[in-house]
Amino acid sequence: MEKMTKEEAELFGSADQEGWQEVETNQVKLVAVGDSVTGKLLIKDTQEQLGVGWYTILTKDGQKGLLGSAVLDTLLKQVPEGTFIRITLTGFEDTANGKMKVYKVFRK
Repeated sequence: MEKMTKEEAELFGSADQEGWQEVETNQVKLVAVGDSVTGKLLIKDTQEQLGVGWYTILTKDGQKGLLGSAVLDTLLKQVPEGTFIRITLTGFEDTANGKMKVYKVFRK
């Protein structure tokens, strides 16, 4: 078993101190009405364990990932990879299972 150095052990005690940098994700989260992402749809994939799509979009800020949903997956089936798109969260609808996000997808 690998043993920790003294310096590594000291890091565990300093987790609430300054000097830590947050590791950020490249995932886009559309959570409020009006939130959107615009860019080139690079890859359409599937998150099999979740049963929804995973989309890689090249935005002006670099590559971003977007987790699909039943609604979003249905809309993006009509859009081929390489297409310039904008996805906007337009609202929420009540369903038997809770609230469902409603999107508009535009393409050029």
